[in-house]
Amino acid sequence: MSVGYTFHVRFVPDGRTLTLHQEQEWARLRVRQNPESGSAWLNLARELSKNDPGDPLYPQAVARAYFLAPRSGWAASEAAWQMVQSGQYAPALGAVRPFLRRSHNPYVLETAAAAQFGLKQCTAALAGQQKAVELLPAEWPAAERERFQRKLQDYQSACAAPPSATR
Repeated sequence: MSVGYTFHVRFVPDGRTLTLHQEQEWARLRVRQNPESGSAWLNLARELSKNDPGDPLYPQAVARAYFLAPRSGWAASEAAWQMVQSGQYAPALGAVRPFLRRSHNPYVLETAAAAQFGLKQCTAALAGQQKAVELLPAEWPAAERERFQRKLQDYQSACAAPPSATR
């Protein structure tokens, strides 16, 4: 069996750190110089995700990172979230499915649950969102915990069996 490894080494002289702007420019430069590099696109997508998710290049960076590095759970989850937002539930679920069984990441589970809900798979969506809520770390921001919980309640309400018709 052979396993390939990629090492990323960054040398910054004199222990200087780059500003956020410099980090983003460095990531953009890597993509321009290496347009077929999954790691370059992953780096750019992560930089934009952290510091400028409204950048018009962000969706393209995520899509390209996922295309070039489909075994990246982060890229798959981010691409799937974008697919869910645009109503592409089946491809979204396909993107995150390989990562579900071993994932302890509440965001991967939340994304899968959203795709399942969109596909009318209520039982799976409820179970996935419940697990996502349970896996949120205790120190997570309250607003984010509440958002996850509200989504679970939304699924519970929408998936509740309709009242039986009375005569």
